[in-house]
Amino acid sequence: MPRKSKKARSEKPKQIFDEESDGEKEVTLSINEDYAKRFQHNKEREELERLKSKYDSDEDGSSSSDEDEDAELITGKVEEKFQEVLQAIRSDDSRLFDKNVRFFDDADLEQPKSKDKPVYLKDYQRERLLNGEMDKEEGEGEYRSYVEQEAEERDQIVNEMHKAAESADEDDDFLVKSANKREVTAAVLPDPNEDKDAFLNAYVSNPRAWKERSDADTGYRFEEDDDEFDDKVDRFEAEYNFRFEEPGSSEIVSFARNVDSVRREEVSSRKRARQAEKEKKEEEKKRKQEELSRMKNLKTKQIMKKLEKVQKAIGDEAEASKITPEDLEKDFDPEEWDDLTRKVFNEVFYSKIDAKKPEWDDEIPIDDIVAEPEEDFTEKIVEKRSKKRKHSHKNEFRDLVEGIVEKELTEVPDLPEDQRFRYRDVSPDAYGLTAEDIFLADDKALNAYVSLRKMAPYRPEEKKQKDRKTLSKKKRLKEWRKSVFGSADGPQKEHIDKLFGKK
Repeated sequence: MPRKSKKARSEKPKQIFDEESDGEKEVTLSINEDYAKRFQHNKEREELERLKSKYDSDEDGSSSSDEDEDAELITGKVEEKFQEVLQAIRSDDSRLFDKNVRFFDDADLEQPKSKDKPVYLKDYQRERLLNGEMDKEEGEGEYRSYVEQEAEERDQIVNEMHKAAESADEDDDFLVKSANKREVTAAVLPDPNEDKDAFLNAYVSNPRAWKERSDADTGYRFEEDDDEFDDKVDRFEAEYNFRFEEPGSSEIVSFARNVDSVRREEVSSRKRARQAEKEKKEEEKKRKQEELSRMKNLKTKQIMKKLEKVQKAIGDEAEASKITPEDLEKDFDPEEWDDLTRKVFNEVFYSKIDAKKPEWDDEIPIDDIVAEPEEDFTEKIVEKRSKKRKHSHKNEFRDLVEGIVEKELTEVPDLPEDQRFRYRDVSPDAYGLTAEDIFLADDKALNAYVSLRKMAPYRPEEKKQKDRKTLSKKKRLKEWRKSVFGSADGPQKEHIDKLFGKK
């Protein structure tokens, strides 16, 4: 299919638009001249402000920001104009409503410029010549010998000493007659609440009197010490001159070498063994602390379970609280336990149980079955409060139990393993002897078989195993029985009858 020409493609949209726009008027574009003027004015003002801030910020800014703090613009002419405006406001003058009337002109607010007479060089030299300053400068350049300079300096010193003595005589031992104090009466100012016009006139007539005086106005100036001021100047100059340098660039920074990396240290085998033993002890101590903390938690849970069982059996928290965790953990004593249970299960306890017995009627009332909504709501609140009370009571019991367990665990001092007294179970060992052999043999024969020192309960386990292996041999046991009882099988019936006194 051949492509359409450009002219044919452009004709079809024109026909469509022509058909739609047959019933419409021709659309014309108009420019809002007022908006264009305002936009142009704003752009020009922004450009002007930008240029001013860039080039004339120092000159124009300082002149525009000056304020008349000292009331220098209030001249006599300005005060007359102000009084005229004030009287016009009070009398409702018709000139106030006339826009062409101006009470103040720009010429009234202009400050009189002082005309300074220019000083020329010839006038300046003439003035210096008349004052004798030119002769002094010329005289200073003359050559003087060492003797003349010394004599002149000596005369100056003598003159200064005479002047000091004369001033001391005049001072009369530094006693100065006290000047008479002049009483200063406070200025009476009009009260603005009583007479507003008088207060306003007083303010307008003397505006400088209302300004707060500074130290410069009163004549008292607190100047800094010269040395302190010089130090500040030196610091500022140093900071300004060296502002581009890095801090601490004038100091040479040195770093200490690590001796371990420089030389090789010889570590002996004994030192390595001591270090390994130390690390082993630290690891053992850490493991022991973890075991103690776990044992504390387990013991606390165990005591809490016992207390819960006691409370469940008694049914009264007040009575169950009489049984403390200490009573459950200490050694069992029948008499003490009987006294404790007698205190808990007393007449008061059983009277409470009797008071809680329900009384059943023959007929069940409907109110007990179908409760009112308000009663259900109050019962829920009471039940919720009782649960909170039980929870808090349980937390108190747990804190008490944890304190007791912590006390028991901390009673053992943290001593080294070789110094701590350790309790451990002793394994029974008869070295092959029977009960008849032990009862029927005398002490001398038993010591000959196994020495009493071998029966020490705190011997190392490896030594006990070694002795058990050597002393419990069957051949040795038979020889000992044959030497003591006359038979390798052990004591016979006649030995037992002899022990109990039978014939």
